[in-house]
Formats: sequence, C-alpha cells, structure tokens
Amino acid sequence: MLGYIYGYDVTPPDFKKAACWFEKAAEQGHRDAQLKLGFYYQQGRGVRQNYKTAFNLFTQAAAQGHATAMYNIGDAFENGFGVEKDEKQAFGWYRKSAELGDKWGMFGAGRLLFCGIGTPPNQEEGRRWINKAAKAGLPEAIKWRPH
Repeated sequence: MLGYIYGYDVTPPDFKKAACWFEKAAEQGHRDAQLKLGFYYQQGRGVRQNYKTAFNLFTQAAAQGHATAMYNIGDAFENGFGVEKDEKQAFGWYRKSAELGDKWGMFGAGRLLFCGIGTPPNQEEGRRWINKAAKAGLPEAIKWRPH
C-alpha cells in the first residue's frame, strides 16, 4: 500500500519511494507489486528504465495468474521489449490474458487474430475478441473495431 500511496496518492508523486516499496513487496512474492514494479522499470519511473527487469517482473506476476502481467509479456514479445520479438509468443500470451478477462489481452489477441500476426488469420474470432474489449470499455478497441 505504501507504493500506491507514494506513487498515486501524494502530490507530487514520489516514484522513487513508490518503487522502493513495490520492490519490497515484489521480493516477498506479491503479484500486484511485481506488476507495478514491472511498469516502473518499463517506463523508467523512479528507477532506471530496464525492459529485461520489467519482463522478469511481469513473468513472476504471470506465474501467479495475473492477467495484466500476461498481457504485458505479450506486449514485450510483440515489440521486442526486453526479449527478442516473437509474434507467436505475443499471441499466446495475449490469448491467455484475454481468457482470464483482461480487456487489453482481448484487444491484443483480437488484433493479431484479425491480421494473422503470430497466428493464422481468423477475422471472425479477431472481431469477437476486439468487440469484447470494446464492450469492457477499452477506448482503443472501440476506435479500432473492424466493421
């Protein structure tokens, strides 16, 4: 909670202190702290930007079933953030995330399915996932939605 307080509830935020507290919790296996600290490393917020460290933290949280962390692993594979680009891996992680109800995972899986990236193209299933993300309120999915 101290990580959230320093990173989101104080004005101005103290990202360095937030990262410190997220790190303490992440080391104890707290999956939400692993995810947040992963974001901090990904964005260079309160810590030196390091995509590999972010990826490792996302992997730890995903191993505990964190759907958003799974999406972030997919994003890393799709864009080569801290790992070698691998569109097939990206699709697999997006799909895992989507199946657990993450709207970003739904959007990622839908985009790749629709376009046939990392998986054989399936526009019908791609539309289904993108529409689910849009219904969940994801603005990017609402804008992108293929007709």
